[in-house]
Amino acid sequence: MKKLLLASFALAAFSANAQTVKKVIIEDYTGLHCGWCPEGTVVLEGLRASNPTNCIPVAIHTGGYEPSTSSINMQSTVGGTLTSTLKVLGYPNGSVDRKRYAPLGFGGDTIAMGRGSWSAAFNAQKAKTAIASVSFSNLVDKGSNNYECDINVSFSTLPTAGVPIVVQLFVLEDSIAATGPLAQDNYSTNVQGGKSPLSPWFHNRTLRMSASGDAWGFTGVVPGTPVVGTKYTKKVAFTANSAWVKKNVTLVAYVAMNGSAVNDQKEILNAEETRLSAFYKTGISNTENVVNINSAYPNPASVNDVIKVEYNTPENGNVTLKVYNAMGQVVATPVVSYEIAGTHTMQWRAAEYNLAAGNYFLEVSTANGKQIQKITLQ
Repeated sequence: MKKLLLASFALAAFSANAQTVKKVIIEDYTGLHCGWCPEGTVVLEGLRASNPTNCIPVAIHTGGYEPSTSSINMQSTVGGTLTSTLKVLGYPNGSVDRKRYAPLGFGGDTIAMGRGSWSAAFNAQKAKTAIASVSFSNLVDKGSNNYECDINVSFSTLPTAGVPIVVQLFVLEDSIAATGPLAQDNYSTNVQGGKSPLSPWFHNRTLRMSASGDAWGFTGVVPGTPVVGTKYTKKVAFTANSAWVKKNVTLVAYVAMNGSAVNDQKEILNAEETRLSAFYKTGISNTENVVNINSAYPNPASVNDVIKVEYNTPENGNVTLKVYNAMGQVVATPVVSYEIAGTHTMQWRAAEYNLAAGNYFLEVSTANGKQIQKITLQ
């Protein structure tokens, strides 16, 4: 019966390249002693929950709203550069792919904007056709908190001529308890009825470090005039802080313009993420010409959870995520995207497809192969 069930999972035809999924980075400029910042967190988490495939949040804590001393430093070393360059004029402010959507009356070149504008800016960015795919490869845990990986970028359409392109790696941490010196102030009655400090509360998607050491990224990876379809790779090495909880650490790689903010040339073109726990002592090298699911989590999951499917593909091409019920019927197709070879993460929520509790099968497929993994919804 199992063989018959698996045999019924037909591989779709790949006659043309799909559109690369556009993943949008929302940077939330926030702080522990910013009483309105929890409202920004709620907006960000709502966008993430309703757009799991496309939304990559990053919380950037800034010095003016952090304690002067702390057992765990929440401040990002690049936060000051970002807030001054993108013109953060209040908190919480946010930038959406660092594209200018803010009202020009707020300084002319202002890219950061108030939380009430994030949703519209996010939807505008999400609707764009992605011109590049980003992937990870050769994820190596070298021991003693030292890690190494490759970031790969390939363009399907040329970026704006004459504007430099950079590749960047951000390291984030989730589930940091907001207790003691890390307690979160709150002025909003819309969050926990106005309780301050908030409890329970956790700082999620917190920017811990920029692997390049600056706010913008690695230069010289992509030439001034990139060639469509060519893979450009940056090998990145970094050291994680021993205080970070490794299972809660996420890496976000992206490719971006690195021109003038005044001329609206800081836009992030596309991004990808993976977990630090995906790194192995020998790295990931899929030598077979087939796609491989590295993990799907959480599993079991609730229907409202954001389910992450990490996979590796050894070739450029269309990748499809399908969900099958126990009868072998397709009940959802959360992702169809053209991607560069390497490690990627696809994210989806069962609630978006009205799936009930039960057992399902996730199929990740390319033109030359597929892999299936069982998942249970509760």
